[in-house]
Amino acid sequence: MGIAVLNGHRFLINSREVATIIKDDLAKVYGILWNISDEDERALDWYEGVSAGLYVKRHVEVTIATEEGVHVSALVYVAANSTPGRPRAGYLHAIIDAEERKGFPNEYIKELKERLFRPQITLPNSKSLAAPGDKIG
Repeated sequence: MGIAVLNGHRFLINSREVATIIKDDLAKVYGILWNISDEDERALDWYEGVSAGLYVKRHVEVTIATEEGVHVSALVYVAANSTPGRPRAGYLHAIIDAEERKGFPNEYIKELKERLFRPQITLPNSKSLAAPGDKIG
């Protein structure tokens, strides 16, 4: 159907290294709105691990980006784990590549890149990630 906007939520990579959304009154998330069949929904439920409790399904109101003021109900899959984490290798690049191909707003993509590709900072006096007995240097 096209690009949709979910206000009051933010895109997050969780500690399982996968995407989800979390509530954030000052943010918005862009996504692709699809028409799916009951069979498609059952397949998505299996793929997203709904029965295992990895994701839960929620119905939310989204705005169709190309039709200002048009609101529709949408089904979203929200990870049960909302602890921030780092994406697995290549995962975020695939998401951003798809967003660029689908015509998501450049400012949204730029913000995701800046926030999610920010290098990790090592603080002074922080513990080493080396295992005991590892030779360092």
